[in-house]
Amino acid sequence: MFKLKEKKRDVYSFEMRKDKLLYLSRQKSLCFDDILIKEENVCCFTYGLKEFVIFSSLNLDIYIYVNNKVSLLLEGYSLSEKKYGESKIIISKRVSRGVFHKYVFDLKTSSILNEIKSEPAFKYSNFEIYQFDITLKSLSLLTGEYEWEVDLSEYGEIRSVLAAVQDNLWVLANDYKNNRHSLLHLDSNSGRVMQVLGEGLRLSDAHVKYIEEKQTLLSFKSSISSVPSPSTLIEIDAKTGEILRNVTVESMLEPNLKVGMWQYQDNQLFFTANTTMMTTTHIGVLDYNTLELLWYTEVPDRKGLLKDIQVSSDKIYVLDQVGTLHIFEKESD
Repeated sequence: MFKLKEKKRDVYSFEMRKDKLLYLSRQKSLCFDDILIKEENVCCFTYGLKEFVIFSSLNLDIYIYVNNKVSLLLEGYSLSEKKYGESKIIISKRVSRGVFHKYVFDLKTSSILNEIKSEPAFKYSNFEIYQFDITLKSLSLLTGEYEWEVDLSEYGEIRSVLAAVQDNLWVLANDYKNNRHSLLHLDSNSGRVMQVLGEGLRLSDAHVKYIEEKQTLLSFKSSISSVPSPSTLIEIDAKTGEILRNVTVESMLEPNLKVGMWQYQDNQLFFTANTTMMTTTHIGVLDYNTLELLWYTEVPDRKGLLKDIQVSSDKIYVLDQVGTLHIFEKESD
């Protein structure tokens, strides 16, 4: 189904922009497909932007790459890797030792919009959700006031805010001391906990994602072990909290594939997996609806664990621990 097409060495981080590859090398150069954007001194780039490539230098200068041209955007500011919106980024300015002021910068108008105290964990509609170790706060963008605050310490630490669907806010929390993982279903208007999912479920502690086109939450996990262990898939309706699926993926048992990281695209699940070793060594593809194992292979000449997997319309990109990006291309039917 897929074959190894090429390898890129010394890749530090990468992101797929539709079918184009944006990557930062360990030598601090930034490339967009085969175009060298900047040869050296790149610190980071902002993930998730569709129209722009925004990156920062080690000298605290921020650049924009658009229409095949690199331009200096700001001097003396550091850049957040997390975007604020589709055309907005978060920048910060050092004002004294250990003290930074954060701002929202609009790429459309090339202007600073406002100062923010911290980066929001999640944005939706007219609200921003701020995440602390055990507490969530909801800030109204209409009034500039906090609408509610909720203490979730009884569920451990907040791992991530996953989705807001209608009036439903979904939060993943982990209580590692008691080996307990919970999906918390909150009323987005009040912060009230309406439902707690986790008891009796083999939820992932990290790899739970919102599938927007399905409007469902998906947990897909197994154990990293040298002996057979089932991979469990749990699907939850994000509007109602109903558990739609809670199944062992039978097709992964015989080849002894135990899922690690995964990505959803076009009714398929692309994943990393381990078999007999205590690290991820394989990649594969599952049919999202039937859970049929469509294809899998060991990644040849990998070094260490497989630390990231992303997909385009016809390729799988998987990054190993030493910085080799293995690119698999879909074979013609």
